Amino acid sequence: MATETITTSWFSRLGNSIKGILVGIVLFIAGIILLFWNEGRAVKQAKALEAAQEKCVEISADKIDPANEGQVVHATGVAKTADELADPLFNIRKNGIQLERRVEYYQWVEHKEETTKKKLGGGEETVINYTYTQEWVDTPVKSEEFHPQERAKHQNTVCYQVSDFEKQASQVSFGAFMLSEKQIGRVENDVTLDPAAEITVPADLTGRVSTAENYLYISTEGTDAADAQNTTATTANEYVMLLPEQEGMAESICKELTIEGQPYLKLSDGTLARLDTRGEQLSICIGANTYRVHRCAIVYIDGARYMKMPDGNMKAAPEEIATPQGTAENAAKAITGSANPAKPKIGDVRICWSYTPSPQNISIVAVQSKNTFTPFVDTRSGYTVDMLSMGHKDAANMFANAHETNKIFTWILRAVGWFCMFIGVSMVLKPLSVVADVVPFIGNIIEFGTTMIALVVSTVVALVVIAIAWLFYRPLIAIPLLVAAVALIVWLKKRKKKETTQPAEA
Repeated sequence: MATETITTSWFSRLGNSIKGILVGIVLFIAGIILLFWNEGRAVKQAKALEAAQEKCVEISADKIDPANEGQVVHATGVAKTADELADPLFNIRKNGIQLERRVEYYQWVEHKEETTKKKLGGGEETVINYTYTQEWVDTPVKSEEFHPQERAKHQNTVCYQVSDFEKQASQVSFGAFMLSEKQIGRVENDVTLDPAAEITVPADLTGRVSTAENYLYISTEGTDAADAQNTTATTANEYVMLLPEQEGMAESICKELTIEGQPYLKLSDGTLARLDTRGEQLSICIGANTYRVHRCAIVYIDGARYMKMPDGNMKAAPEEIATPQGTAENAAKAITGSANPAKPKIGDVRICWSYTPSPQNISIVAVQSKNTFTPFVDTRSGYTVDMLSMGHKDAANMFANAHETNKIFTWILRAVGWFCMFIGVSMVLKPLSVVADVVPFIGNIIEFGTTMIALVVSTVVALVVIAIAWLFYRPLIAIPLLVAAVALIVWLKKRKKKETTQPAEA
């Protein structure tokens, strides 16, 4: 952990606060614009939904009726595709509508905890504590940007360069119709893939990968013998078969590992044996005996496991093999390599895959256009309606959900607009508290007062802006909002007058 102390003089703080006035004004104006635009957006979207709902007709997805051409229609049915989606790097192939690869990295992550104290005379002292944790993150972390004292201790690496990957089907039918590209992108019902059963490990990752909890873990090429012995997963996509050199030696499947740059075999009892790879002959020594070794791939045909022999012939593979702990597990359940999911190292990578299988039940509200669908455009507002929901939902339910989503989004943008205004006013008034910080106690009082002023001003102005915006669209709602704003102003004036008259009466 590193600690850094930053001292800021009163003059520097005052100068920064004065510069912040301009930023505060810009934020205040941006908040007003956002609030006004948002109210118009909400009304226009609501009008578009209302217009679409009035015109919407129910159709069957199984037949194209020319009489509905250009009409807003609602249909439920099955979305399906014959497309095979592939992740070429790991040779995953699935018949589906969406396929997604998500990559995470095991990295050092820097955390900052700041504590600021005001000093007599108006200065500030900020103490920053830097702490570091090892976490799985979506993007590699640049350790060169860490605190200088900690970079050498917390260096990040990435053991394998691989990125996120997304693929969607190009053609998806919906009864007699075809979905548009945007509609295909909204058909999502993710199913997590089991990498042990689905992937082919690239040649450059042989011996470096393991699986656990639907993740594929990738580690550096080398690992220590203790970690290799403690690995609990049991199989890999590429296997090694021992052929008997002497009578009584049975065939077995063993795992190939790379330890400190040297090839080893993990035998069925969990022990490690050095693999001799001179020339094309592979062999290992166990005691005084030498055994020939051949690599063979495991393939699945109609659910049965086979070993593809060096001569190309297929041979039934053992259903079970022994793990280092001596228990028997199905060989299709895991992949084992130098990566240890229970003890990840900095630079390790883990990957998970998900896909949306075909078929899927969906519901659509859009405009029928020949054998597909296009968005409905409201001529009054210019806004569009193009809805797709998972499952079979009636039109009323879909429109109700759309109206609710519009309301939630409207309130989110209102909060953002108000917050911009609040921060803007606070920055404009900041120099007052900084000047008073010459005596920290007085500065704290002034800062509390300016915060309350910013709260009131931003709230009042937000109500006025929203009311004015609604005057252009729905006056019946705007008038009560204006009354509320005026009432708040009148109440504040009366309270201020009462506070000023009470001392005089006393």
